[in-house]
Amino acid sequence: MSASAPGRKIFVGSLPSAIDDATLRTEFTKYGQVEDIYIKPNCDPTRQWAFVTFATTEQAQLAKESCDRVLTLPGAAGPCDVMLAKNQGMFGQEPLGGGGPAASTAPKKIFVGSLPDGIQEAPLRAEFGKYGTIEEVFLKQGCESGRQWAFITYVTHEEANYACESTNGLIQFQGAARPCEVTLARNQGMFGQSPLGNEASQAHAAGGVRYADPGAGTTASPSVAAPRKCFVGSLPDWITEDMLRAEFSRFGEIVEVFIKQGCEPGRQWAFVTYASHAEAQLAKESCDRILTFPNWDRPCEVTLARNQGMFGQESLNGGGRSAPAPAKTGTVAGAAGDGPRKIFVGSLPDGVSENDLRAEFSRYGHVIDVFLKAGSHSGRHWSFVTFATPEQASQAKTATDRVLTFPGSLQPCEVMLAKNQGMFGQSPIGGGGAAQPAA
Repeated sequence: MSASAPGRKIFVGSLPSAIDDATLRTEFTKYGQVEDIYIKPNCDPTRQWAFVTFATTEQAQLAKESCDRVLTLPGAAGPCDVMLAKNQGMFGQEPLGGGGPAASTAPKKIFVGSLPDGIQEAPLRAEFGKYGTIEEVFLKQGCESGRQWAFITYVTHEEANYACESTNGLIQFQGAARPCEVTLARNQGMFGQSPLGNEASQAHAAGGVRYADPGAGTTASPSVAAPRKCFVGSLPDWITEDMLRAEFSRFGEIVEVFIKQGCEPGRQWAFVTYASHAEAQLAKESCDRILTFPNWDRPCEVTLARNQGMFGQESLNGGGRSAPAPAKTGTVAGAAGDGPRKIFVGSLPDGVSENDLRAEFSRYGHVIDVFLKAGSHSGRHWSFVTFATPEQASQAKTATDRVLTFPGSLQPCEVMLAKNQGMFGQSPIGGGGAAQPAA
């Protein structure tokens, strides 16, 4: 196994101060062969963290899915935060993908939304200083009421990532109407105007957003193709355009609303297109899993639409050329532009069957294949479910991740877009070449 193999290292936060190598090995060897453990020395109390490196990517993924916000070690104040480490070299200094920029380019700035009107820098430093050393706080001036936001920059990427995982949707400042949305800022320069990677050609991948550009009064050029359209799922069957406009116009100027006709009961969705990417991003961050329409039984899923043309047919990085919607065929597409149609479902109960999975996930679209891993250990069953379109897979992920619990299971399922999209997961997303076997 090459040292540069992607995704074999996990970050484990919220550890007890007295954690040791033996305790971590005992716990995480349940999920695979542990090759290395690095425990960060001299952490402040309640902020202890470690890296655990597995022999394969699949083992690291399984550990993440099984333990994140679930595993609580003796002496800890709460469950651990477990995620794939953004940087995979020794002590985390080698970025995923290798051969790229040094770890100093890894994002260290976070975006904090849904702050109360009138908030000052001091309470932000007091709260977010718990997760690392803060270099800078930028509090956006002149925000509309209810739409206050800020950037907070840490010394290291690990601290920024830890803050996101620990606070997103969990902390709420006095006077705020809802919990904060906390994400890694898409643009990492001063005032957010420099995109990740510092290359103009990557603007679409970084979002192209200028959260605060004091010298500019215009939005990004349309040719940058920064996403301005939101997908809104789990809408009530009786939703109207007026209802959507009334709710989502709070976050910016709406250019278009498209409500899908002929949806099955309980599966209504829509596209909402804004005048700028920043408005779409704010709507997503403010509403996803938070907004619930009157007389409806669950919150909406709100994501940036994967396809940005009229009715969603133009892909994000289509270079300005309209791309047709993916065909609903029975084979797994190999073209890089098709988008992921396969989801990974973890934490399944013993005895779950293919029929159980089809019955549940067919609510979100046409299921063309179910692969249920044979020979899994008790409590560690998992599956791949492949849909006819990327939109169906994305909706299934958004609607069920950490929400769906099968009978006989002790915890909700973890549902994500599968990293590899070929048969049995051996062909990577966007591979475009020969299939790559699992590490």
